[in-house]
Formats: sequence, C-alpha cells, structure tokens
Amino acid sequence: MIKTRQQYLDGIVSHRDYYSQFVTDNTKKAVLHSIGKEALFSSTDEHMNDIPLHRWDAISHVLNSDALKQAKEGFLTPAGWVCIAKEAGRQIIKDKKQ
Repeated sequence: MIKTRQQYLDGIVSHRDYYSQFVTDNTKKAVLHSIGKEALFSSTDEHMNDIPLHRWDAISHVLNSDALKQAKEGFLTPAGWVCIAKEAGRQIIKDKKQ
C-alpha cells in the first residue's frame, strides 16, 4: 500500500517510511556510483550531512523516472529526491551491517 504525502505531513507515517517506498535497486546503485561506499560507510552524521549536498543533488537526474513510477501523487521536489537518495544510503549502510 502506497503511503501518501498527506499521511507523512499529518505524522501518520514517518519520514523513513514515506521516502523508503521510493527506493529501488536502481536507486541504491545510483547512490553507490555517485556517493561511493567509502563516503557512505565513513559518514558520522545521522543525516549524512557530512557528505556535501551537491553530491546528493547530482543523483536526482537518475532517480526521476524510477521514483516517479512509484509516486502516484507525482509530488517530489528536489529536496524529496535528496531524501530518497539518503534513505537509499541508509539502507546500503544497514545491509552492510547485517
């Protein structure tokens, strides 16, 4: 079931729950290619803000078509693309730890 932006804004679903639904294998590949394992695994900031924003922004052109297929509402901003990319990064880090 798709979690809606309104549910996110109303606090019914969390930030992670909302943005994680847009992460695909292609998203993870794009993050690994653009950000790299070394930067992800050495990040010490919980929001990965120690990785420059321009690097996250650069991924958005790769994510557009993949995430839009899932975003039934069609509402994703540049900041939303970064949230999706960072969620993909969190999943990559989590997968490594398991």
